[in-house]
Amino acid sequence: MELHIVGEKLHYLQKVLLRIFCLRYLIDIALKSVTDYDGSTVDKTIYKLTNGNELISTEYLALIKAIGNPDSEVDPLEFSAQAYILKGVVSINGKELTVKLVSMQNPVTSLKHKFWRANGTFKEISDKVISLRTAIDVVIVDETIYMLTLAGENLFDMERAYKSVCKKQISYIINSNIINDAKVFDSVASCGHNPRKFVSFNESHLQKLKNANNRKKMSKKFNIPLDGDKFDMSQPGTADKLVKLLCDRGMIDPFDDNPMEVSSSKKWE
Repeated sequence: MELHIVGEKLHYLQKVLLRIFCLRYLIDIALKSVTDYDGSTVDKTIYKLTNGNELISTEYLALIKAIGNPDSEVDPLEFSAQAYILKGVVSINGKELTVKLVSMQNPVTSLKHKFWRANGTFKEISDKVISLRTAIDVVIVDETIYMLTLAGENLFDMERAYKSVCKKQISYIINSNIINDAKVFDSVASCGHNPRKFVSFNESHLQKLKNANNRKKMSKKFNIPLDGDKFDMSQPGTADKLVKLLCDRGMIDPFDDNPMEVSSSKKWE
């Protein structure tokens, strides 16, 4: 991969950092498993979203606005920063791309028991310093956001977003008339780790479950009890199983036909 940093006005240090970080993290994106963000938390997986995704679109626009109009009057050592962004334009194989590298760590630090040498003597570093950590959590390449770590969820306040999606889909499920107790289902589906599962909610599965015969098939296949022809929320675990089934977290073992939970799923290429 041939990479060049574009922009004559960039500070030399900024060019060096951009080159080092871009080479490291863009190669990571090229070589590691990259999947669309689905609310799962699979280790060593890079999640991607477009800037128009409903989970982040509002926060993304706010971020871009803040980057474009930084408050240059504020002393960076006098407020509690939560992240830093290194941005620039890189040319990869002749194609220019806008790149933003986000580290979700405070770049301002106070050093204890650290000294610097000047004129043959050592003096203690008592003032706060800027320390740019080399760990990058989010890489934004043009209109695509890559989350290298789940700290990127905090950048876009995604917990709020997927809880909103969860609330909407729970209402949709309840109105589909496939369960016998809306209150119980709502309380289970909206707590714990369930809300983030709804990011991968599969509407086509719900449409199929509106058919009573399909509900009977899924009841038998995934051990989800029925009350008449509706899923019985009074039985322990029923609501959780239904959430997994509707959010692509429930699959059948191909060897022994037993139902099992998976962290995420996608079709084979």
